[in-house]
Amino acid sequence: MPCEFRGRLEAKGRMLVVVMAKKHTDLAELENGFEKVAKGYAERKGITYSAFRQIGVPAAVLKKAGISRTA
Repeated sequence: MPCEFRGRLEAKGRMLVVVMAKKHTDLAELENGFEKVAKGYAERKGITYSAFRQIGVPAAVLKKAGISRTA
């Protein structure tokens, strides 16, 4: 993955953690929202399973979202 893209993805991941902490959002609620939109977003933006895993998205969450290693 290109360095610039990885940097942007990591920055977005960190921002999400900050927002989650500030709003005291339930992790299950956040994961459910991610699962609903992640596959389409990833396909549109060219984000791979590996990229999500590199920023810490659990494999189980990706599976629920329909994002596979071979997709």
